[in-house]
Order: sequence, then structure tokens, then C-alpha cells
Amino acid sequence: VTGEGLRAPFAGIGYDGDVLNDYITMKESVKNPFLKMLVTTVVGYLISMLTISVPRNLFGKKARVRVTSSKDAFKMVHGDDGDYEVRIPAGTLLYEGPAPTLAVATVPYYGFKFTMFPFAERKAGFMQLRVVAVSIPGILSKLWPAVWNGTFRHKDLHDFLVEDAVVEGDLPLAYQVGGDALGTRTRL
Repeated sequence: VTGEGLRAPFAGIGYDGDVLNDYITMKESVKNPFLKMLVTTVVGYLISMLTISVPRNLFGKKARVRVTSSKDAFKMVHGDDGDYEVRIPAGTLLYEGPAPTLAVATVPYYGFKFTMFPFAERKAGFMQLRVVAVSIPGILSKLWPAVWNGTFRHKDLHDFLVEDAVVEGDLPLAYQVGGDALGTRTRL
């Protein structure tokens, strides 16, 4: 994934940037060595997400985005026989609507074996673009094992395979690249 002169296996705007910023802030604020060991694990990440990020985002205004690609893209569709690709011609609007999280990746794992991008390695030369408009309670109710292992499917979860994409949002969203928090963006 490349953008703004940066290169990383994944990047995203929205909740993932919020969670990352909150996790980093929490880790930096803990001084006790025992607690520091705890918060620098997946447990600390989950504590930060569930006690800081999720409550703050539950009732806030949800961003809307427009996503386009200058090249042919593929929408991943879940059918009775599994997931399959549907080609979308270059220049076509891929998605328009709410996007509390929008992320891209060339690797399946987001960290701690969390399979955020189950289609990332499906097509050579493409990255997975995932728009998550599923409610926080909807995600949390399926967090283990479906969300965590990449088998979760939902009408408000939109997956694409793209070579490039332009994302435009109506609100600033927290942005991260490869696990580094980079402020907010409305266009990428």
C-alpha cells in the first residue's frame, strides 16, 4: 500500500485510526512496569478499544465517503458456494455511504493474527479495500471468532480488490499507515 509518499502493508481511516491513537496514548500514560507489560499486549489493545475508542464513537456522527478507482476493480460477493469476485469497470463509483472504517491492505493480518483483510492475497498486484459500515455492537457481538478470523460477512461490510483508489470523506477521519497514527484526512 502506498500513499502520501509512504509505503506499508496496510492503512486506514476511521475507527482503526482512532483505536490506534487511543492505544498509543494509553501505553504512553502507563508508568507502572507491571501494568505496562499488560497494556503492551493484545489485552491492552482490546482494553483501549473497549473502554476509550468504542464509547467515544458509539454516538458520534458517522462519516460518509466516496470511493473510486481509475482501474478495473473487483467487488467481493458472498454466495452459497463461498466468496467470488465481480468485476467493476475503471472509473466506476465503488462505494458511497457511511464509512466509520475504511482500510486497505496487501496482507491479511492487522496485528495479533486479527484477519481484517481475508482477501488481501487473493489476486496478485491488488490490495483489499474494506469499507466497514457495520455498527459497533454488530461487530462486537461477532468479534470472536468470526470478525477475528476473517469469516464475518454482513450487508454493511464491503470488500473490494483494487490496484488504486481515491477516497473522499465529508468529515475528517483518524488516519494510520502501517500502525503509525498520522492525524486526520478527508481525501486520500
